Amino acid sequence: MDSTHKSRAMMTGMGALAALALYLWVQIGLAEVLVGSALMVGVVATGVFFGALLAISPRMTLRRAAIYALSQAVVVALLILLASLRFDTQEAFIGSVFPVFAALILCCLPLPFFIAQTQGNWRDYATLFEQAWDIVLRYSVGLLLVATVWLLIFLSDLLLSLVGLGFLDLIWEIGPAAYLITGAAGGFGMAVAAESMGAAGASLALMLLRPLLPLIVVVVALFLIALPFRGLSSLFGALSAGMTLMAISAVAATMVTAVVDARGEAASRSTLLALSARVMSVLMLVLGALAVVALAQRVMQYGWTPPRIYAALGSAVSLGYGLVYAAGAVREGWMARIRRANVTMALALTLLATLTLTPVLNAERISTASQMSRIEDGRTPPEKMDVLAFENWGIAGKAALDDLTTRSKVAGGEALAARLANPYDTTETATPDLAALRAEVVAVLPLQPPSAGADQAILLQGMNDYSLAEVRNACARPSGDLAKSCVMIVADFLPDVQGDEGMIALIGTDGDLQLYGLNQDASVGYWAQSDTIGIPNFPFGDEAIAALRAWQSALPALIPAPIMQVPLGAGGLILLP
Repeated sequence: MDSTHKSRAMMTGMGALAALALYLWVQIGLAEVLVGSALMVGVVATGVFFGALLAISPRMTLRRAAIYALSQAVVVALLILLASLRFDTQEAFIGSVFPVFAALILCCLPLPFFIAQTQGNWRDYATLFEQAWDIVLRYSVGLLLVATVWLLIFLSDLLLSLVGLGFLDLIWEIGPAAYLITGAAGGFGMAVAAESMGAAGASLALMLLRPLLPLIVVVVALFLIALPFRGLSSLFGALSAGMTLMAISAVAATMVTAVVDARGEAASRSTLLALSARVMSVLMLVLGALAVVALAQRVMQYGWTPPRIYAALGSAVSLGYGLVYAAGAVREGWMARIRRANVTMALALTLLATLTLTPVLNAERISTASQMSRIEDGRTPPEKMDVLAFENWGIAGKAALDDLTTRSKVAGGEALAARLANPYDTTETATPDLAALRAEVVAVLPLQPPSAGADQAILLQGMNDYSLAEVRNACARPSGDLAKSCVMIVADFLPDVQGDEGMIALIGTDGDLQLYGLNQDASVGYWAQSDTIGIPNFPFGDEAIAALRAWQSALPALIPAPIMQVPLGAGGLILLP
């Protein structure tokens, strides 16, 4: 058997063995032979070991690859175990999601460094660059072959089932059969890819990516030009905006890296692409800074939470890339500087991912301390306290709840006790008095026009107790210079429907504009649109406050919506803008 066939047999067997190990862990878990931490550590260590072994073994001896893979598996598994101690159960830890992403970073980033180390220099950028792309492409080919094999299996079963010879049920009945087929196909695909791709495969991927860079530059430039005219309030303070900026920064860094390639002679010779890469390197600094500011404003307003902590780490990485890329792009030898910066940033990202799994960056503990500080100094009153968040923040969060429960039992803790007894946003009882709740809303809800009280009383009949309480709470909550974060507008929004309709606008605790629509048809009830994510140009922050200020002062003019419909029965089909 020649070396090619040996390599294919080894990788195929390795993939099958990895799949068999996964199957055995599933059976162990189902049989509860091992539970909790022992089961989790075993699964993580096995997955990391085989994942690394399949990735690096084609580029070094099997013995050395096994040593590297085993070392990585032990380190990652121990870090996962350490991080899981923040929670009472492993299920709660896995449900927190973010540590899993940190572990994935630790599974992927070190692999090219292992290969470079065997070739004499673990920081050699050309080797790191080529091997990183090589691993990505080999895994992609392996997954593609797995999908192809299973497609052929399904089609073959369909064909043979026509003559009574279907076999798919037999595969499902034989315990590890499906696992073994998947693993063997993946391993074989990776072996073939390792033989035939190498630098050529990476070059093909780079050639496909490079032409996209000028487009990304134009999009980012248009965004930055339009941002001051659009207003910054919809960006700063919005966590989703910060995440979008980070994602674009990651795409931009990948594109720039594709242009500079592994070494000078392989870099793009296109003047347009080189100029685009240098411009994008500078724009990345602006994107990173905006991401940091957007997150910082949200933290100053509402304190730390685990998602904001991980977003802060992501924005710090984005800003770091922006700083080193921009510093390199404006100097001579900029491509070599960016290559060196990529190595530095990869190591920094690995370090940050490691720290998030240690007590140094315990997101739940930091978040709990931040929110407790805001409660203690009055920045977060009891009625706005997010009790459910504490329940999801592991041991630190539960300790905070115990502390708050103790405080609620002393004199002056009535509001805190009421909030703990009802962790949701409403304060209704088990059998709410809807009439009394509507009366409370009518008493505090600004109305336009003020003479529409009779229609208001009818329209509010369609709201349930939860929504009425949300409106009442918003009216008791100031926003900016507004004493009340609510308003109701009564007008003939739907000319073809009898009677006037109502729209209630609220500003949520996060500064977002929320809407309720009401009509007078009791059989229809009311429609609600409280999730405004994804609606273009929707007011947020200062713009939402300005909109409510205007609506509270005077009845806004109504303009017809330019919408056509396709007739269908008694109604029609429309596309909402």
